[in-house]
Amino acid sequence: MPTQQEAKSLFRKTLGLMLANVLWPPVAMILSFVSIAVGGKQMWWISLIMLVIMLALFIWLAITIWKAAPSAGTTPWVWLWLFLPIYGLFIIGMLILEPLKYIADNLPTSSRLPLTWDMIKKAMGSFKEIFQTTIKTSLWYVYLSASMGMLAAITTIWPQMTTILVIGGMAYFFVSVWITIRLLLEVSAYEDNKRLTGTENKEAQNKMLSYIWLTILIILVVLGIPAVLTGVCFLIFIALGMSGMHLFNAVSDSGLNAITASNVVQIIALVLVLFACILGSIIWMVYKSNQITFAIPSLVLQNIKGYAAIKESARIVKGRWWGLAWKMQLWGMVVGIFTIAAALAVMLLIVVLAFAVRSMPYGQAIIQFFSQALQGFIQMALTPLALLFLIRLYRAFYNTAK
Repeated sequence: MPTQQEAKSLFRKTLGLMLANVLWPPVAMILSFVSIAVGGKQMWWISLIMLVIMLALFIWLAITIWKAAPSAGTTPWVWLWLFLPIYGLFIIGMLILEPLKYIADNLPTSSRLPLTWDMIKKAMGSFKEIFQTTIKTSLWYVYLSASMGMLAAITTIWPQMTTILVIGGMAYFFVSVWITIRLLLEVSAYEDNKRLTGTENKEAQNKMLSYIWLTILIILVVLGIPAVLTGVCFLIFIALGMSGMHLFNAVSDSGLNAITASNVVQIIALVLVLFACILGSIIWMVYKSNQITFAIPSLVLQNIKGYAAIKESARIVKGRWWGLAWKMQLWGMVVGIFTIAAALAVMLLIVVLAFAVRSMPYGQAIIQFFSQALQGFIQMALTPLALLFLIRLYRAFYNTAK
């Protein structure tokens, strides 16, 4: 086990080399293009130097990871993840950087969050048990999807009956809310080693309206400021755009000589306004979405309703936004792999089915039905696991919040 200072030094060195390996290729590419554009093809040796530096950085990082791995409590062969684009760096960060950061921070146990990899391993290890515990409820995803598939098949055969698909979609939403709440209650009982009491159904029904209202508030919080910002920027854009139209007409009539310094400033201002709107909206939505991750668990598990649930989530996450974002990103990658694999399997089955029923009168309707129903099986398998991780993450943040 390294000392606190040794862990801090290893963390900074490994992180610095990882950033260098990410940033150097685009920088090297730009420098190579510039050198060739200025000096011609005879400047090829500069590109070669850039490539050699990139290779040296990669080898340096691999050696550093090999040496740091024992201090982080993992195998030195973890450096092989470097060959996996993008995902590999996140995995190395989880297995090397995070343990080193925990040692370097030396926080008391009451304030320390569990390691992400440990949480993921435990969640995956609980898959069979959580699946068996929640199977009666999660099966409703299959029933719902099959029902929507049936409605889609009917509207494929009789397009004039599209209204029933809209009604079915509304019913799907309300039943999905009930399923999510009930699954959260059942997963919570599993975590507490409690037997299901049979009251989960009634409790889920009682919390449906609160859940829907909280969902509306979450949407308003996440999208409200971007909507206002977009409206203001749109008005500014229109004002500047009218000037831009006058400029365009002037250029069309008199050529480029009609452009003045004032016109250039207007164009730059127009571009900056658009950039500010887009960037500001993205930053706000990402920040708030992560900050209110625990609003729904606060409602279902603590019975904290409305905007108070959003404030409770913000309190729990306060000062640890990046920690939550990091853990959610890594968990999303793991679940994403399973989801993609399942989606590809479903797609393959649909292709085979489409080939088999291509000559049948209602072949398209059959495909619609089975494609929807198979998606329900994916939800049935993965949703309880995702909720299990969410609850464990919520409780870890809740128990260590200041």
